Amino acid sequence: MVIYRVVYFLPKEKVLRFNPMFRIFYYTFETLLNKLMNYKDEARGVIDPIKEVVLALRRTLTLWRREKDFIAGWYSEIYPIIQFTISSINARYGNFIEHFLISPFENAEVKVKLGKIMEILNLGKYSFEKTKGKTDPNRKEIDMTLVRDDKVFFVEHRTSTEGGGKTGQESIFDKFVIFLEDTQRKLHNKPCFFDYLSKKFKEVFFVITIFFDKYGNIAKLNNPSVKGRIDSLIRYGNDILGKIVPMLVEKKMLQVQGSLNEGTIFSDWISGRIKLIYKRSDQIEKELSLNFMLLIGPEALQFYGIDPEIVDNEEKFSNYLLDVLSEAIADDFWILFSVLLNEIKLQKEFNIKKLPVEYIVEYVENHSTFREKIYNIVSSHDNLEDIWRELNSEISRELYSIVEYLKERMKVVRLIESNDVSQTLEYIKKEVYVGLMFYKFAYGDIR
Repeated sequence: MVIYRVVYFLPKEKVLRFNPMFRIFYYTFETLLNKLMNYKDEARGVIDPIKEVVLALRRTLTLWRREKDFIAGWYSEIYPIIQFTISSINARYGNFIEHFLISPFENAEVKVKLGKIMEILNLGKYSFEKTKGKTDPNRKEIDMTLVRDDKVFFVEHRTSTEGGGKTGQESIFDKFVIFLEDTQRKLHNKPCFFDYLSKKFKEVFFVITIFFDKYGNIAKLNNPSVKGRIDSLIRYGNDILGKIVPMLVEKKMLQVQGSLNEGTIFSDWISGRIKLIYKRSDQIEKELSLNFMLLIGPEALQFYGIDPEIVDNEEKFSNYLLDVLSEAIADDFWILFSVLLNEIKLQKEFNIKKLPVEYIVEYVENHSTFREKIYNIVSSHDNLEDIWRELNSEISRELYSIVEYLKERMKVVRLIESNDVSQTLEYIKKEVYVGLMFYKFAYGDIR
């Protein structure tokens, strides 16, 4: 029996008890549903006249009205969805992967505002000083804050080596620069960021991790294009840290072990040729070791606890991810988009005013007995596998009534490009899942 892990219409608390990694879907899915539910209303109005011409929206709308060009009409309808998904999918993907990566660490948070770091680490409250004319540093976010034993790791993660040129390089280093520059508070006899950290930790690690090359393969430094991008990042690191670290050493904010060369500070730091030390002014013996790690491809994956043997074999790595994430990945996205895009196609092809899935939402709304059965299944089980099985069975039992409801209201509409009845029924079952999602979003509960 096929079981769809569609989690949006299930109680949030129950889903998170089953697997906390589902959290990512609840953080992002409401916005996505809202956008999709209102796509027709937002199709015009959010698009300025220049966009209408440059993105061919004016032309396709004309073609649809004048020649009933089906593809042109479809494009004008789905553009708001395309615009939303293209602009948000990378952020959603990045957010999910960061939650996945932190699992091996004792205490871990993602997307931590700098002004909240001390609270996250249970060290009280701390604010970085604002500089006139610059962005408030406390509002900036570090990708991950991780703890293991007496070590704290501040991580900036990039999925790909294609990091956006100089702007991307700046965004990788800017938080680390804020941490280092904050040591100058000692000049005014004020405790700095590292003073607080030294109460709990012996070592601080600044970490940059990068997984894949521009083709989606695990990045390897023996690949010339990967090496070129990393060499560029190292040159930028040498440049930016070469302006800061020597000044802090000269002012005795930091101590250095090894030979300090302004032109190669970052490359020397990540290779271990130099070591930076912070000493609390009120306790001479209290040292905090500051380390920098630049981890690429296999080393980056191993940092997050992934077996080296798996990393070196991309097929094994893909299968590993499939196994590990099988209970964390829900089917909301692919079912939702597959159904919605097909529904828009049907709307254009048959010139119907209402999407089939909208009739299913209407069915759910008008059939309280069906809703009650769904609610009872969801509320009476803690094991999600039991919920999936019973939902699938209940929807299958209700399917005949739903099909009759659609026939009565839509007359003759071919829902899929197939005459196979079993495939059509399977599609309608997926429409029901989407309908339940929409119903919950509109009304707050299935009951």
